[in-house]
Amino acid sequence: MEKQELDHLLTQLMGKPAQARQFQFKTALALMEGRNVVLTAPTGSGKTWAPVLPFLYSWLNQIPFADRLIYALPLRSLASGLYQSTRSALENAGLLKDEKNINGSISVTLQTGNHKGDPFFCGDLIFTTIDQLLYSYLNLPLSVTQKLANVNAGALLGSLVILDEVHLLEPRRSFATVLEMARRLRDFTSFVFMTATLSSEAVSLVAKEMQAVELSVESDELLELPSHKDKQRTIRWTGISLNAHNVLEVHDCGRSIVVCNSVQKAQTIYRELNQAIRKEGYSPKIILLHSRFLPSDREEYEKELARYFGPDATETDCILVATQVIEAGLDISADNLHTEVCPANSLVQRAGRCARYAGDRNKGTVWVYDVEKDASGRDKLGPYRERYTSALIISTREKLSGLPPVLMDFYFEQRMVSQVHGETEFTAIQKVIQTLKDRRKQVNNVLRFGRAECGRDLVRDVDSVNVLVHAHPENLNLNLPWQYLSVPRASLWSLKTYLESGEQWVAKVPVTTENGDDDEAIVQWKEVKSIDELVLGSWLVSLNPAFSSYNKAEGLCISIPGAEMPMQLRPGKKTSDFDYCCEMFAQHLKAAVDACRIQLVKNGRALKAISQTYQIDEKRFETVCLLSTALHDVGKLSVKWQNGIRSWQKERDPGHAAFLTGEPLAHSTFTWETDREKNRDPRYFRGNHACEGAFAVFNCLVDWCAYNFTMETYDGIATASATSIARHHSAQAKGLAVFQLEPGARDWINQALATAGLSDCEVAELLDSPDKRDIEDFTGSLINPESKDEKFMPLYWFLVRQVRLADQAALASKEGGD
Repeated sequence: MEKQELDHLLTQLMGKPAQARQFQFKTALALMEGRNVVLTAPTGSGKTWAPVLPFLYSWLNQIPFADRLIYALPLRSLASGLYQSTRSALENAGLLKDEKNINGSISVTLQTGNHKGDPFFCGDLIFTTIDQLLYSYLNLPLSVTQKLANVNAGALLGSLVILDEVHLLEPRRSFATVLEMARRLRDFTSFVFMTATLSSEAVSLVAKEMQAVELSVESDELLELPSHKDKQRTIRWTGISLNAHNVLEVHDCGRSIVVCNSVQKAQTIYRELNQAIRKEGYSPKIILLHSRFLPSDREEYEKELARYFGPDATETDCILVATQVIEAGLDISADNLHTEVCPANSLVQRAGRCARYAGDRNKGTVWVYDVEKDASGRDKLGPYRERYTSALIISTREKLSGLPPVLMDFYFEQRMVSQVHGETEFTAIQKVIQTLKDRRKQVNNVLRFGRAECGRDLVRDVDSVNVLVHAHPENLNLNLPWQYLSVPRASLWSLKTYLESGEQWVAKVPVTTENGDDDEAIVQWKEVKSIDELVLGSWLVSLNPAFSSYNKAEGLCISIPGAEMPMQLRPGKKTSDFDYCCEMFAQHLKAAVDACRIQLVKNGRALKAISQTYQIDEKRFETVCLLSTALHDVGKLSVKWQNGIRSWQKERDPGHAAFLTGEPLAHSTFTWETDREKNRDPRYFRGNHACEGAFAVFNCLVDWCAYNFTMETYDGIATASATSIARHHSAQAKGLAVFQLEPGARDWINQALATAGLSDCEVAELLDSPDKRDIEDFTGSLINPESKDEKFMPLYWFLVRQVRLADQAALASKEGGD
C-alpha cells in the first residue's frame, strides 16, 4: 500500500483534494501488517480516519484484514456524531450501502442506548459506545433482552475494534475490562486504542500490554495541522460558578459554547439565558444539546450547529449550551468557550471546541468556572463525584486557580494533563495490568451466571435505564421497536419525594413472564413504590407526565411536569417480532443452513483466526457451524412439541401446504396482533425445545468431532456446539425436561441434512427420555467459562452467533418464515 493510494481514497471521501497525514499512514501500515496500535493524537488532527482509512482500503481492494470495524466511544453523542460524518463521507465517495444505494460497498450502522440501529453488530462499519461493546462482550447486552445476550460477543472475533478517547474510561472498571477483553481476544481481534490526552507514561504501559505499535503525531506535523497552526487560544480561571450573566457579558454577538457537567445544570443555564435575553433585549440564537433528546430532535439541532459553529459556518450570534456530549466527535468551534471545571483531560477535550480553525477563527478564550456548592458548602460534582474523578477535579482546580491568563497550546495541554493525570494514571493502569488475572475470574463468573448487577463493577457504576414519559404505558405494544431515551439511573433520585408522597403513581415498570422458548412473553405494568425499586429495577421505566416531561427545546425534564414524550418507532425496523408462517422442519433447516453459509463468507478473518489458534482445519470447523445450525431445532421433533403445533395449525390454518404434507413442523401460522391471546390456551402449549435438542444430538456431535479433530480439541468443540444449540433461544438456558422424540425423528433429520448439502453428517443415534440423573448432569455438560472450557469461550461465542443469526435469517427468508 502506497501513501498516494490513501490520499486518493481520502480525496474521494472528503469530496475535495486531501492528503493522509504521516501518522494516519503509519497507522494504516501497522494494521495492514496485523499489528495492534496505540495512537496519541490531539483533537482536530483527524485521528478518526487513521484506522478507518486502511479498513476501507482493504475492503475496496478485496484484501480485508478484518471482517468488520467496530468503533467504540465513551459517549453515545460521540458515536452518533462520527456515525453521521462517516456516512456522509462514504456517500460522497459512492461507497455507502443503504436503502438508497443497495450496490454500495460498506454498510454503516449506529448502536447506542438512544439509537438501536444495529443491536447484533451486523454492519460493516459499526459505531457504538464502549458500554455497549463491553456489555456485549460480557454477554449482558444493553439493547436486547437477556434471552439474546450471547449473540454479540461473537461479532468481536475477526473484527477491527477501535476504542477512542480511552482516557475517559475509569481505570478500575471499564479500562480494566477493556484490557482483559483485549488479552482474551488477542489471537482473534485487532485493536486500536486512541487518545488525545492519556499521559505518555500510561500510553507506554498500555502499548506494552497490548503488544502494540505506539504512534503519535510528530511535533513538526502537529504545527502544520489547521487546528493548531498559528492558534491563539487563552485559558482563564474565573474562580466563580457558571451563570448566564457571565456568558452574555463576553458574547458580543459572536459564537459562544457553554459546557456543563450535568444535564440538569445545562437545562438551568439554558432557561436563565432565555430569561435574560427577554429581559435585557438581547437577540442571540440559543441551542441546548445533551444526551436526553429524541434522535430526531437532536439531529435537527446538530444540523443547526454546522450553520453557526461548523468549519464553513456563515452565521454568528449563537450560544450553544451543552454537556460532555461535545467533548469529542463534533467538528465545531467558538470564540468563547465557558466550562465548569472538570478533570484536565476532559478540559482539554472541551477546549478543542474553541479557536479550532485556521484563519480568522483561530483566536478565542476558554473560561473555566468553579463547580457549585451545596447547602453544606460541598462541591456539587455531578458525574465526577466518585473518589477517583473528584480527586482529578480538585487537582485541576489547584493547577488553574493561581494561573494568570495564558496561551493554551498543545504543549500547555500536555503539561497540564501530565501534572494532573500522569502519576495517577500510571499507578492505576499498572495495578490494573498486574491484576488482570483477577479481572478474568470476575468476567468468567459473569459469563457463567449472567448476573447483570455484576456488570456495573466491570464497566461503570453509572448504570443506565430506558425511559419514556407516558400516562398509560399499558396501552403500548412493547414488541414494537419504540425509540426510548437512555438515562443514568441515578438521575431518577430527584423523584424520591414524589414517590414518598404516594398521592398518585410516579413511575411504572414492565414485568415480564416468559412463556416457553418460542411463545411471546406476557407483559404487565407495575407501579413503583420506592426509590430503591426505581433505581435498581427494570430495563424500562415509564414516568408519569404529572411529575416528568419532554419538550422539543429542553428534551427530557425529570421532576418537571408537562407533556408526554412523543412515541416514535426506530426507523427501518419491523413492527413486530412475532409473526410466523407455517413451515416444515426440513424447510427451516435448509433455510438456516443456507443463511449460515452466507454468513461464513462474511467472517473469513474470524474463521482463519479460529483455525490458527485452535490448530484445526478451517473447512471442518465451517462444517461444525453448519451442522450446529442444522441441528438447532431437533428438540422440536418431540411428541409433545409436534402435537402442540399441529393442534394450533389445524385450527389456525388447516389448508396450509406445509401442514398438509404431514411432515414435522418447525413453525406455525401466527400473527402477534390477532393470535397472542388465543395462543396461551394450554391445548397448544409445546414447552421448550432447545436444551432437549442439545441433549438429543450431544453424542452425535462428540462422535463427529472426535473423528475430525484432535484429542486436545474435539471435546471442547463438541461442548461449544451442543451449548450453541441449547442456548439458541436463551443465553442462560440450562434446564432439561423429560421428552420423547417422534419415532421417525432420525430419518427426518438425515433427509433434511442431505437436502441441505450435509449428507456426510448423518446422525446415527439420538437420545431422548432423560432420567433424573441425566437431567441433573445436563447443566454440567454445557460450556463453563470457570473450568477448562475457558479457552473455548471465543469459539463458542462465534458458533452460537452463527446459529442464532442464521435462525433469524431463515425466518425472514422467502423459503421459510415470514
